[in-house]
Amino acid sequence: MTKHQYELSRVVAFAAVAAVFVWSTHAHATGFLQRQILTVGAIWDMGEVTIRSIRQVENVPALKGKPGIEIELYNTQRFHVGELDWRLQIGELEVREPTRRSADHHSLTYLLSLDDWNKLKDGAPLYLTWGYYDAKEKGVRPFTYLNKKMLGKTRQSRGRATFQVLG
Repeated sequence: MTKHQYELSRVVAFAAVAAVFVWSTHAHATGFLQRQILTVGAIWDMGEVTIRSIRQVENVPALKGKPGIEIELYNTQRFHVGELDWRLQIGELEVREPTRRSADHHSLTYLLSLDDWNKLKDGAPLYLTWGYYDAKEKGVRPFTYLNKKMLGKTRQSRGRATFQVLG
């Protein structure tokens, strides 16, 4: 094997390894142009995450019978399910885990106390992270901004533990 052939084979081998590395873990991803969440060892396509609804709920067992605010998020892709969970951060407020998730994994619902809701400012950025860390420290961009005018009609809690996670 000549020196030129050796160098060429190294370049081809490097390119092949790089291609396998990039595409093997995410063959389902449509490309690098979509928003993604990066965690140690994994990247998930985030699709388009939006606020589906914000509503006041009464008699919430998790809040000892007090009223609260539910924020339901919708994702055009499925929310990944694994050993960690999705954490919602609204400005400085951290909501560590969803109270409910849809059976098809397209929506997550988070519960806030009325005190926490009242402290939030209209226009506060909403961040969604996989796991527990400060989104702003990791350079995560907000997926939307809080619009308190979205607050919908009050509904009664269904009388069961609100922090039941359905999978």
